[in-house]
Amino acid sequence: MKSFLLTTTAALSLLFLSISCQSGQEKAANDNPDSIEIVAKEVIQANSYTYVLAEKGKETYWLAIPTDAIEEGKTYYHGPGMIMQNFESKDLERVFEEVLFLESLSVTPIQAGVEKDMSMDNPHAGQPQSTGAHIKTDAAPISVKPAEDGITLAELFENKAKYAGQKVVLRGQIVKVNNEIMDRNWIHIQDGTNFGEEYNLVVTSDEYHETGAVVTFEGIVAVDKDFGAGYFYKVIVEEGKARIGQQKI
Repeated sequence: MKSFLLTTTAALSLLFLSISCQSGQEKAANDNPDSIEIVAKEVIQANSYTYVLAEKGKETYWLAIPTDAIEEGKTYYHGPGMIMQNFESKDLERVFEEVLFLESLSVTPIQAGVEKDMSMDNPHAGQPQSTGAHIKTDAAPISVKPAEDGITLAELFENKAKYAGQKVVLRGQIVKVNNEIMDRNWIHIQDGTNFGEEYNLVVTSDEYHETGAVVTFEGIVAVDKDFGAGYFYKVIVEEGKARIGQQKI
């Protein structure tokens, strides 16, 4: 009898410990701001973005990511993003009271502490990217000659203090575009040059350009630019205007 009680007590202790561990793991997962679990209640596809009505418990909210095949009713995970109030989608001819812009959604839980593209500079940095640069846009096998009166991206990154507040001319290939965020378009360019690990530059513009195009931009250099919500750039070119004569390669 005594042996039975000891065995039963030990079993109950192990069960309690197991339940406590599982509860702790579930709480840790729920408390992880880098891995918020949602269900895609509604999905709307637009030209540049996929809008998702996310359901988190009893709460629902709209989020937007670069166009992706998101399935209604499926579970996804996301981290922090940039909230836009009264955002107007020209594609949908609709104004969203609030939209959370993200670089992407994950089909699996995201590990705590894993940096994501929050910046479109990589955001949206994926990300979002890039526009606070966290995960960078991958370096592409590109070789673009600078404009005759221009500089390379490497020179800009190396001498950012020198060019701060100045108008510069840069020529590069567009590797990523995030349109219509904060009333501007976020254009990522590379020219094949780099200064250390810096090789991807974001140019903001009111113009629309396609990925793959080689464009010569004129714009104003800004350093340590903070747009809030984690969107911080060591170097960014604003008010970018393209010269006539861009070409695709």
